[in-house]
Amino acid sequence: MPQLYSSTVHTEQLLVEVQHRCQNPPATQQPPASPPAQKAQGTPSLAVRAWRAFRDSGYSWRWVARQIPGVLPAYLLVHTVLNLRQSLAALEHNQLGAQSAWKAQQRQLEKQIHQLRQQQEKLQREHIHLRKRLLLAEKRAQQSLAAPQAGAHNAAASSEPLSQWYSAFEESQRGDVSQIAQRQAQYIPLVTPVLQALPQAPALDLGCGRGEWVQLLARLGHPSLGVDSNTAMLQPAEAADANVHSQDIFTFLAEQPPEHYALVTSFQVVEHLPPDQLLQLLLHAWRVLRPGGMVVLETPNPENLQVAAYSFWMDPTHQRPLPPPLLLNMAQHAGFVDCHIHRSSPWPAEHQAPGLPQPLAQLLYADQDYALIARKPHAAPAAPAAPQPAP
Repeated sequence: MPQLYSSTVHTEQLLVEVQHRCQNPPATQQPPASPPAQKAQGTPSLAVRAWRAFRDSGYSWRWVARQIPGVLPAYLLVHTVLNLRQSLAALEHNQLGAQSAWKAQQRQLEKQIHQLRQQQEKLQREHIHLRKRLLLAEKRAQQSLAAPQAGAHNAAASSEPLSQWYSAFEESQRGDVSQIAQRQAQYIPLVTPVLQALPQAPALDLGCGRGEWVQLLARLGHPSLGVDSNTAMLQPAEAADANVHSQDIFTFLAEQPPEHYALVTSFQVVEHLPPDQLLQLLLHAWRVLRPGGMVVLETPNPENLQVAAYSFWMDPTHQRPLPPPLLLNMAQHAGFVDCHIHRSSPWPAEHQAPGLPQPLAQLLYADQDYALIARKPHAAPAAPAAPQPAP
């Protein structure tokens, strides 16, 4: 490699040497003689010959860049500028991507804000609607409170004649006390084992009316209590010195302690109750009965078409007939076991038309009453849902 000295003179020396080599190439590196056909093409240009001489002399562009002042810094500057341009292009690309993502997020946020505004408007409308309903309810409540108390007194006074009429109606339809007591005596053999097993636990008769069942148990020596809300119906029981109490049966049951009674009975009452109150009565009975206690609920038998279609509706306070499977299912739901149906009050034979097919005769002349008889298990399972007091 030639040794050049200063930065001021070695450039001129380099140019002189390059020109000399281009004019006088070394003998050993003379290109071979061109074929005659190629001589017509002419000799290589000065630039080509200079490049070949520069290459053959052992010089390179890197050496030139190192030796010629200003070339290397210029090369580095160009290289840096190119790198900066690439970095700037990458930054612009990343900026465009970030702007696109930001715009997408902005659109999503605007959509969510629009949805939230719609929900807010909907809630405001609902709030206004509920506010109007509340104001209307408050206005009606104030009007009802402002009504004179004499109205309640008049309503109570008007219900008293109805109670008196219903007592007379029951007396004419059900028969006298001795007839009812004789009819209810059929249940004594069914409840005696329970009463003997729990001699200290009293019996409770719901809707006791004239108190026939309470008096019957009293004659057997077992403590019993009757409850009825109709004071007119209780007058014969009170006159007979029976242990009866005037109160709504659901209010009374709610006040009773759990597992207190050995027997809960109700004769011709459940058909007066809507389904929710009927279920409440069963749940209350399950709660107040002792383990092993019994419930007996008597009602008209709709298996008899004459009862279901005619005689049942003679009482205007009846709600609806209760088929035996329905009452069985409700008792089982309330937690009772050993549930079965006891039918009674057969249709008088002298009132039956002879010669009817057995299925038709069964529909027309089936027993007129039945009773659900069920027991609370000795090892009581988890208590059913606590009943709410009847309105």
